[in-house]
Amino acid sequence: MEQRGGAPGTRETDLLRPLHRVSEVHAVLLAGGSAFGLAAADGVVRFLEERGVGF
Repeated sequence: MEQRGGAPGTRETDLLRPLHRVSEVHAVLLAGGSAFGLAAADGVVRFLEERGVGF
């Protein structure tokens, strides 16, 4: 995985590194790294939480 830019905004990307084990991925969101892009992840988390998906 590669992150570029002067100040890339990320959320939960460490879980995708090979040293960390996850059994499955429940969602992938591609958005800009600005505050607005990161805020979009809040909607995805809320959607999954409402359905009892994830941790």
